[in-house]
Amino acid sequence: MTNATTNKPHRFSEFAVIRTKLEGERVQNISEILNKELIFTGFTVNKSKVKNCDRYITIQFREDENSPLRVAFTASTVLIDQFIAYENQLPFIATIKKVNRYMTLT
Repeated sequence: MTNATTNKPHRFSEFAVIRTKLEGERVQNISEILNKELIFTGFTVNKSKVKNCDRYITIQFREDENSPLRVAFTASTVLIDQFIAYENQLPFIATIKKVNRYMTLT
């Protein structure tokens, strides 16, 4: 594919979205942040090395606008699907709730 205005090839850096490791203090257990309104700023989905688990998500957030960045990890497929679906809306404010056996954004 070429650049329509100059007929030159595109540079990878012009269109690629490079995901870097997310910064922030690690939350030991995602249950620490359940039912709290948070500002979600980024995420990455990675292939899991754990048996019976295909992928996991690293979620980056702040507790408020002035607090430091933190990260949490989970294999929740519902959360993975929601973050992927609403990636273009980041950053956004939401709460992670546990509903029966799964976690969801509200």
